[in-house]
Amino acid sequence: MSILDASATINKKSNYMWVVFSLTMLGWLFDGLDQMIFAMVAPWIMKDWHLTTLQLGAIGSLFLVGHASGSIIASVIADYAGRKPLLWITTLIYSVFTGLAAFANNVFSLGFMRALAGLGTGGQWPVGLAMLSEHVPAEKRGRIVGFMNSGYPLGFLLSIAVTGTIGLHYREAAGEWGWKICFLVGAIPGIITVFFMMKFLKESEMWRKSRKVQNEIGTKKSFTLIELFKPHMIRNTFTALMIQIGALMCYWGVAIWSPTYLATQRGLTVAKMTGFMALWVFGSWVGQVVGGFLNDKFGRKPVMTFYFIGIAVFSTLYGYITSPTVLLWVGPLTGFFVLGIFGPAMAYTTELFPTSARATGVGLATGLGRTGAVIAPTLVGIIAARFGIGAGFYLFSGVAVMAFIILLILGPETKGMHFSEE
Repeated sequence: MSILDASATINKKSNYMWVVFSLTMLGWLFDGLDQMIFAMVAPWIMKDWHLTTLQLGAIGSLFLVGHASGSIIASVIADYAGRKPLLWITTLIYSVFTGLAAFANNVFSLGFMRALAGLGTGGQWPVGLAMLSEHVPAEKRGRIVGFMNSGYPLGFLLSIAVTGTIGLHYREAAGEWGWKICFLVGAIPGIITVFFMMKFLKESEMWRKSRKVQNEIGTKKSFTLIELFKPHMIRNTFTALMIQIGALMCYWGVAIWSPTYLATQRGLTVAKMTGFMALWVFGSWVGQVVGGFLNDKFGRKPVMTFYFIGIAVFSTLYGYITSPTVLLWVGPLTGFFVLGIFGPAMAYTTELFPTSARATGVGLATGLGRTGAVIAPTLVGIIAARFGIGAGFYLFSGVAVMAFIILLILGPETKGMHFSEE
């Protein structure tokens, strides 16, 4: 092969990498939109249906049950059937059932639709991460995966825009349909993205080669879930699980309750709360992007330690401070750490597993990580019923400290790791 041919091949691969990046990021962005619309309209639902904090927390937890199940189911299938089909199928699932939530007429039907939407949102994340990480050079993986993950807070910002414009307009004109129309609008972008995924994405070449190698040499490996708990993998699997449980529990406990906390206990109007949450999410976006660059420069473990310590400090301050002016500054910093940690954490998680079980490993970690996330909104709801929502946020300082101690003791450093076709 001539130098010109080699250069053309490299450029072609680089260009396609950005196609994969764009479509996985869009899938994750609209995943974030559909996840967070519920959090943004929760105060309206609570008022219209006269719900208690415990009932509202239970709906949030049902979504996370679906999310956890989808993470594991879709990722296992993706290691056997390929990344591409699972990516567009999960995107379609979360979009359709987000739209159908508009037609719920009681707590049970809304919880059911949110649980099914969770199946899609949960499955899309690990499959997209596995696919993107297999197309990215090792020396750039931290920042590119961090940028991809930053699609989620952009989706959160989009949910704020939808509820603050379309939602408020229809709220004034049609009451309950103010929040229902938000679910319908949230479904549209994901459905459009599915068509682009089907047309422009190709199957991961690294996954294809991995399957081919195993078939040619007659490699007999256990079912991927079992493989992750064998002696040579158990340490990495446990590390990934603890990181995800800690990070997801902290994020969902704070994020699901933030709009209601600001509106009901800190006295912010819907308009002010919407603006405040926009700043909170902007801080989250900055946290993910910055975390990706720090990841490639300083390594995975020191960067995630920094983020977990930040979560411990700012989740406490966020729940304690009563002044709206001070919260205006503390909120974005809380978002920087609480959601920003997923920028560095997800690049690290993909590097802890071999190609043959990468999607399963990421899906298992994020899926079982949802066990913490599932109980977090309900725990905050229980604490809130007696001490207020802000007091519920104190819980996550201890969770963050435990997570980073486990990371320091057990976690290997994976900066610069090259993936193999195993």
